[in-house]
Amino acid sequence: MKKLYGEGALQLLPLPDGFLFVARQSEYEDKLVVSYQMYSFERGTVSPVTRSVYLQAKFGPNYSFFEQQLGDFINYKCVSLPEKRLLALYPTGESKIFAPDGEVVWEGKLTYKEFGPSDAVCSGKSVWVAFPGGDTIVRYNAKTMREELRIGSKRDNAFSKPCGLWLNESNLMVSNAVSMGIEQVNTETYTVEQYAQFEEPVYQYMKINSNEIVLLESGIYRL
Repeated sequence: MKKLYGEGALQLLPLPDGFLFVARQSEYEDKLVVSYQMYSFERGTVSPVTRSVYLQAKFGPNYSFFEQQLGDFINYKCVSLPEKRLLALYPTGESKIFAPDGEVVWEGKLTYKEFGPSDAVCSGKSVWVAFPGGDTIVRYNAKTMREELRIGSKRDNAFSKPCGLWLNESNLMVSNAVSMGIEQVNTETYTVEQYAQFEEPVYQYMKINSNEIVLLESGIYRL
């Protein structure tokens, strides 16, 4: 396992040959000062990028519209849906689906037993959402946002504070902060198996080409 960046990294966004991330610089009162960074697999280096580069990777070419609409764009999770729609959801559960022209076509609150979401990923006509407070992941219909399926709960050991989701072909990779591992969920059979185990909380997993990247409490690593 190779360390690519130290503590303070937030929200990894995949690129064709690397990834972007937010780097925490300092915090005072209720304000967080951040910078935007890019890691290149080809060069093996981290370099700063502009906020607009980060925003375009997160929201697409119409990023200035979403920046104005959402305000706190760092904490919003964004998922591309079928028909070029965009789902934006906040840790409180406040969520919106935008059409390609920016029109809000759905608005609601996605929570599980009043717990808010941490991450989401689209799989075909469904959206998987992780709820750390409930130790569960929920599958919704991507058009109606109605709940279709739920895996995990406080009563079983399937997940333990699931924070990050990544779709790897037919497998959903679930990063867990408390159990410090990554669970692999087969989206066809719904079986859950352990994929990797660490000695500290794991918040995010991505696979870009053959590169497996994890965000741990101590930084960003390549497996």
